[in-house]
Amino acid sequence: MVTGSSTEIHTQSFPGPLQRKSGWPWSGTECASAANVQGIRDWPRITVVTPSFNQGQFLEETIRSVLMQGYPNLEYIVMDGGSHDSSLEVIKHYASWLTHWESEKDGGQADAIIKGFARGTGQILAWLNSDDLYQPGALFAAAKCFRADPGLGVAYGSCETIDAVSRCQAIHAPPDFSLVALLKSNFIAQPATFFSQSLWMAIGLDARRHYAFDYELWVRAAVQGYRFRRVSGVPWAGFRVWEQSKSETSYEKFIQEITAIATEVFDGGGRSTDLQPLRGLAMASGWRFAALGYWGSGQGAQARRCVREIFRLWPKSCLEPKLLFIFLASFFGKDVTIALRNMKRSVNRRVHHRS
Repeated sequence: MVTGSSTEIHTQSFPGPLQRKSGWPWSGTECASAANVQGIRDWPRITVVTPSFNQGQFLEETIRSVLMQGYPNLEYIVMDGGSHDSSLEVIKHYASWLTHWESEKDGGQADAIIKGFARGTGQILAWLNSDDLYQPGALFAAAKCFRADPGLGVAYGSCETIDAVSRCQAIHAPPDFSLVALLKSNFIAQPATFFSQSLWMAIGLDARRHYAFDYELWVRAAVQGYRFRRVSGVPWAGFRVWEQSKSETSYEKFIQEITAIATEVFDGGGRSTDLQPLRGLAMASGWRFAALGYWGSGQGAQARRCVREIFRLWPKSCLEPKLLFIFLASFFGKDVTIALRNMKRSVNRRVHHRS
């Protein structure tokens, strides 16, 4: 195990980047020295945990996007799973600016997050995966939400979808919260989400999960009555979609985990009878995620199989235009499926550039 912690007030300047890149978060003046933290008591403590494993090509950008926020009351913890790429070099470069870091084999992403938060003391918590990033001002914006509403459970904002070289492909602007909407589509972008320490202590994550643990946290929080607040405005984060990201390669495993989560939450003893009508919708949510994923990757037959299962579990979904379109278009073969997918992406990019 390799580990390190830092509790000192910084007197040295913030380290320059290892990579020669420009723009956020490679350059800028947002990062304030910890020796210049006027108003620290006015800002609630935020604990951010970054779980990491063999994503050294992105990790520095992630770390800088947290530290460059200039937030005066920050705990930043990096939990690396024993990477054998350049990750350790990156972590050590910023070690004196991290509250704690370690590099050793763990039980997976959820396990790393759990261990990280066990070391944190923040009133507001968030995790940022090692291939995602925060946009400028995200921590201050989240802190203002919880400072204005101390009983808030979850605050979530808009999120950019970025590619392997951090180019924005689209902006996801989520709707106001409802459990029904969440079960239809996990519209809460995890990188752009912050939650209270009390919520974490009451619910936490299940270390057995490897794919849908964020979704489970939101669903359990909603069922237990925690309040969610959508914050409009500029995106808080960037969610990276690339060929090796889990959300792009593990659709069947998402189905398995979300089905298990829905079974535990909606079939568990003592659940309100008001939740029972939503059981089918909850069971269908994993299939919905997979259907959209398969469709987006040009796998029409697989998408059609998932849509059929959605219709069986939640018949009302037969009236949803998006699912009907995927189901019908999938009969035209892979070439047409890919052409339609590319057309949709082109429209999304044009809408983004106009905005």
